[in-house]
Amino acid sequence: MGPKIAYDGLWSGGKIHVEADSVGELYTIIEQLKERMVSDSDLGSGSDSFAEIVPEHPRIPGNLGCADAIRALLSLDWAKDGRTESELTEAMKSNAVHYSHGTISGLLHRMTKQGELRRIPRKGGSYAYLTNREAGPSLR
Repeated sequence: MGPKIAYDGLWSGGKIHVEADSVGELYTIIEQLKERMVSDSDLGSGSDSFAEIVPEHPRIPGNLGCADAIRALLSLDWAKDGRTESELTEAMKSNAVHYSHGTISGLLHRMTKQGELRRIPRKGGSYAYLTNREAGPSLR
């Protein structure tokens, strides 16, 4: 069994500890807890803390190949200003689309080289990727 991902937060006037095997699974559990809180009308003072800590990822079909998952994510408003490789990877994982770092990185490079994507610099030395029609000049 690998390492667990955990969330500690406020819940109905107390505290809660949630563990999962992946960010996507943790996100799903927290969403289910939020739905239960709303359905139980149990909105305590800590109900907004989930949204502040758990990033929102867009939904895409889980049966996509890696390149199609990248295309689907980058075609959404969620990616209108570009998304980094790590943001794309986390969004894919939260949608149960799992590929290795090398696969995603290689495809982003190939898709950029072929002109399908463009990459723009971000603060901290990383790059964000956009579909070719939405970006300025490519930095290959």
